[in-house]
Amino acid sequence: MPSMTTLFSSRQVFSGFKKLRNRIEDLSFRNFILLSPFLLAYALRGAKTGITLLPIFLLTAGLFFFLNRRLEPRPVPVSVIWPFGLFLLWCWTPLIGNAPLDHHLYGFCRLILYILFGLLIFQFGEDSFKKSFQNAVMIAGILEGFSIIFRRFFFNTPQFSGYLGNSLYSSPLLIGAFSVAFKRSWEKNWLSSKMWTNALFVLILAGAVVLNQSRAGYLAFVVVALFILPKKYFWTGLFLTLMAIVFLAITESDLMRLMELDSNGFRSTIDRLTIWRTTIDAILARPLIGVGLGNFEEAYLRFQHPSGELLPYGRSTIFAHNGILQVAAEVGLPGIIFLLWGFSILFKRSLPSLLIEKPLVSILAAISIQGLFNYTVFLPFSGLLFAGAVSCMTFESVPKEKTVSASSRGICLAGILLGILSLFLVSYSVSQFFQNRKWLKLAVQSCPIRSEGWYEYALENLRQKKDGTPFLLQAIRWGKTNSFYWQRLALALINYHPDEEARIDESFKRAQALSPVHAPFFLEEGIYRINKREWDKAGWLFEKAAALEPLAPAPHFGLAVSYLRQMDYVSANKELDSARRLKKGQRVLEKDGQFRALIQTAYGNSLFGISEVMLDQIELEIIKAGRQKTLNSPQVSP
Repeated sequence: MPSMTTLFSSRQVFSGFKKLRNRIEDLSFRNFILLSPFLLAYALRGAKTGITLLPIFLLTAGLFFFLNRRLEPRPVPVSVIWPFGLFLLWCWTPLIGNAPLDHHLYGFCRLILYILFGLLIFQFGEDSFKKSFQNAVMIAGILEGFSIIFRRFFFNTPQFSGYLGNSLYSSPLLIGAFSVAFKRSWEKNWLSSKMWTNALFVLILAGAVVLNQSRAGYLAFVVVALFILPKKYFWTGLFLTLMAIVFLAITESDLMRLMELDSNGFRSTIDRLTIWRTTIDAILARPLIGVGLGNFEEAYLRFQHPSGELLPYGRSTIFAHNGILQVAAEVGLPGIIFLLWGFSILFKRSLPSLLIEKPLVSILAAISIQGLFNYTVFLPFSGLLFAGAVSCMTFESVPKEKTVSASSRGICLAGILLGILSLFLVSYSVSQFFQNRKWLKLAVQSCPIRSEGWYEYALENLRQKKDGTPFLLQAIRWGKTNSFYWQRLALALINYHPDEEARIDESFKRAQALSPVHAPFFLEEGIYRINKREWDKAGWLFEKAAALEPLAPAPHFGLAVSYLRQMDYVSANKELDSARRLKKGQRVLEKDGQFRALIQTAYGNSLFGISEVMLDQIELEIIKAGRQKTLNSPQVSP
């Protein structure tokens, strides 16, 4: 028999739930709960990880079912359902090409979250929600602006990122909040305290945009500022903008301070062209099905073009730095066509509101402009910001076209899909949590399809001098396109299963096929070939590594060792001199902060981690071997 305390608690919960159902009719309360995923995403710093994405996903899914049962949803136009429905279906095609299941499902969960949030607003939002959404954007933007300004004056950091942690994510929020505050300040009476308060917010947000130091953000800010200005001030604003650009161009130091955000200067901007060329190659290689959601980095490593930096292949990226190219690479050209088709329909529906809802248009413009140079909606908070603005622009009280209302069967199917995705996201998040705590066995048990968990578990076993090959094979099972898994398997087989030469050769071959310009892979196999006394293969591998990274001393050191073992002392001395020269040049290059940081990575350390002691040791061996050869050579008597 249940205790009185249990009955009392149950009665309280039921009573609270009943009150919640009754309050849902109140528009202000409904607006608040519709905004709750957006507000929670900001509170969780954008929800970058699976652990922080999980509560937002569950909250949004719960609101979807709760509101559909309690309220009459606004029907969705068929013209909107077709393109986005086809897009979601096409998103599953990359799995045909062995896209990593865990990456793909996680990316799909993020995508469903955006669509679900937009659908909630479209179906249950009223005109009053637009103001509530703009209030939320302005509050979050002011908090973000204050965090940037605070860091500027109290920490003086090189780049003043805000609470979201990245200028790319802060800029759309700041610009959206700026447009809301500007519109409200312009609408108020000049003697109104609200007008002056909003004007103060305008100045704070504009200053935060400048301090945020995002070049795409500057461009978006100028476009938005010219858009929200009243017509009679447009030409004045354009003239002042051009004068500011001319002034910055004349005062070169100010221009460099704003535009050169690191010691690479404009190199990081020019490198976007390299990333775009690489992305286009990845799209052409798989134009129909793509490489899979969240799997861009592996495609980048496979088709990587040399950058303009000191190490041409020293960096990788998970972004195409262009939203359209990113989607096309991940889900194929049909996927991006379906998506653009859907957005074109939404744009057509929102045409009557373009000049009325300027703050919402400003948010969309800021994200779209930044999307030409970055993948801003990768962050769940930015995706929710975009989805919320789109829905606010497009919902109507009385649709004028053919619509589809949610049926009980449709809600049931949606529940099954969301249930499966929720279970995956729970297991994925729990696995991430255990991995962060170094409880790796629990991490792989909680989400067996998560390849990173198996890989980290394998590395932990290898560090403890245990055989990690079974766990590496599990990582490869769920992530066949990851070159690092194959390379690590080859090295583990060498140590624990040296007799399995065919598997070792196959693992090296797969790693190099997936990352054909990753120099350390060739170095590591070269060392293996030296130990196998396969001189020709070792020489080719070291020469390949030297060609990929001409400034690295390690490939020449490997060639010196190879020639020494072959008793070719002249060639060994030549390669050793090259290694010494590059090692000396390394000390000069380390004055560049970006280069110094790069050689401290695993990639840089494998190429530049040759010490002077190691060079001296090889030189001594060459001298000794040369003397021995002289002593053993036939002497000619006088």
